[in-house]
Amino acid sequence: MMSVVSGNQAAAAVENPNEEDAGNSSRLRLRWASLNRLRGRIADIIAAINKPLADVVRDHVLLYLPPASLFRFLSVHPSWRQVISSALFAHTHSRTHLSRLSGVFAGNDTFTPCLTFLSFDPKADGIPHPALSFLPDRPISVRCSSNGLICCFAWTTNAYFVCNPATSDWVRIPTPPNYPGPNPPLALIFEPSAYNFRSDFALVCAVESCTGSGVYGFQTFSSATGQWWVSDAVAPAEGLIALSGISAGGAAYWRTAIGTVVEYDPAKDQARVLQCPADAGMMWELGAAAGTLSCVAATEFAVTAYALGRGDEWVEVGFVPVEPSGGEEEQEEEEEEEEEGLSSSASAPGR
Repeated sequence: MMSVVSGNQAAAAVENPNEEDAGNSSRLRLRWASLNRLRGRIADIIAAINKPLADVVRDHVLLYLPPASLFRFLSVHPSWRQVISSALFAHTHSRTHLSRLSGVFAGNDTFTPCLTFLSFDPKADGIPHPALSFLPDRPISVRCSSNGLICCFAWTTNAYFVCNPATSDWVRIPTPPNYPGPNPPLALIFEPSAYNFRSDFALVCAVESCTGSGVYGFQTFSSATGQWWVSDAVAPAEGLIALSGISAGGAAYWRTAIGTVVEYDPAKDQARVLQCPADAGMMWELGAAAGTLSCVAATEFAVTAYALGRGDEWVEVGFVPVEPSGGEEEQEEEEEEEEEGLSSSASAPGR
């Protein structure tokens, strides 16, 4: 006997499809979503292929160019100027070029008005103003540097500046609370990182507690606050060399004339004294490599590079032998004298 389906039962069957129909509908939605994503990727590829070469260079190449080239490209197009001048681009570019040295400043004595930048690669690393002529005060002495920023001091006006010589951007630093004298021992701390998007820096100035005491205190300017603060930490630093200030790993360092290294860490507000490498001799200089304090020591026979390792021990990381000046000439003269002696002995009449 044939059963009869009521209208209510038919409506319920339509409103509540079986599990197989629900699965098919879900698979169909997933296929459509996947197809739409594929169409989007294809559209992006086609847009990238048809993108003007100038836009490709602007978006993907400018980041790897040296500062000198970037300045030449500022006038290519307003969009290029906008990209190169942006804070994001400057931040990312500074992190990309940290490992490459641009050059050195020469004629950098405090009382020498002539200052010149000697570029290792003038075409790639030349700066717009080799003599830092964009700074308002003259003469200028470069006191220290850190990752592309330099700190300058104008001894005639007692003015302090931190600037980027590649972009001509500069900021005047207020005078330190405690006067450090006409030859201020400064160290600039600038660490570009993902957490330092604003490019904040710190300037540490060592100042002798009492003239002739050989004990130094420290005062730090923070660009984040725009103010100096004076630390209670002190360190014995007899013969501290003012122009030796560098930074590594967020701390400031100076060398002394008695073979020690003075360290001050503004984040920890701690100061201490380290010994230089035992065989540093009379000629040694501090440096920084990959955020680690380093030292190069020169003797009559070799130049040795050290890095400060764990436990404050210096680890040798490089060694270059040095031949004494005139060694080859002296050897040639000795060989000539020997040859002359042999020839004169051979020509002498026998007895």
